[in-house]
Amino acid sequence: RRLFIWKKITRAQHEKVERCKKMVEVEKEKRDDFIYSMFPRPVAKELIKHGEENGKDNDHNMTIKDVALVHNLGRSMACMHKDVTILFTDIVGFTPMANACQPYEVMHFLNNLFTAFDEFVDLESHLWKVETVGDAFMVASGLGIMSGKAGREPEALVELIQSHSQTFSMDSFSSEKKLYRIKTVKCSEKNCNEFSAARAAVLFGKAAIAEARLHSMPNGKPCAIRVGAHTGDVCSGVIGTRMPRFCLFGDAVNTASRMESTSSASRLHITEATYGLVCDDPGFTFEDRGEMDVKGKGKMQTYMLM
Repeated sequence: RRLFIWKKITRAQHEKVERCKKMVEVEKEKRDDFIYSMFPRPVAKELIKHGEENGKDNDHNMTIKDVALVHNLGRSMACMHKDVTILFTDIVGFTPMANACQPYEVMHFLNNLFTAFDEFVDLESHLWKVETVGDAFMVASGLGIMSGKAGREPEALVELIQSHSQTFSMDSFSSEKKLYRIKTVKCSEKNCNEFSAARAAVLFGKAAIAEARLHSMPNGKPCAIRVGAHTGDVCSGVIGTRMPRFCLFGDAVNTASRMESTSSASRLHITEATYGLVCDDPGFTFEDRGEMDVKGKGKMQTYMLM
């Protein structure tokens, strides 16, 4: 009888352990899915691996080596991307509307609009939603790292100057030069190149403009967006250790932002670099705006999608 009871207890404990293991696996899958929704797949894999190798129950258990690994994570994952098309959207009349409406009304409106934009991004493998800031929606097309099948070119050595200061005195600043290896990424997937990436960005812009027309702002006025795009080289990386973010940097980002700010309501404004990649597409018709003064860029030849 004792043996029977002992076996029954052992079986119950074993079943409990198995249930706990399954619960842990389910929670791990949820965590991984959440990270994959925030970062490109290769970046997400690196973050998950880093968390599993260096995770601690309490911050005071972290060693100096662990802290160094955290702070080097973003630098080790930095990549250069060639011929990426950056696109920004911005809502016309957003600031006066936000000043006149309740915050929760503005949030509800933005959530509905940007959720629709998210669905457009999900439909096209070239696209990656970089971020939203206020009423601005930023998309990158052609990063080449969405599925982890990107082709890597030889690494380049980049010299960075780091400044250090222990006080607020300007005389106390010192600097040192360091060499870092930056990976260069090009998309190696089938039908993925700068032409298809630029086309995907323009199609997203058209769809976003049409979608915005279906929405009304909280003040009752119809929604309209400005859209701007530019194609160039960017550097990506994970910034920060608390709530890390996948970010893009480079002149291409600044230029795309200028195209958006100088666009018109319900129009897509592009640079000559992007125009050269999509001008032969029979599905697009463009209006030549000629040379125009662009803040911080000087004279630029630009085009508007008809």
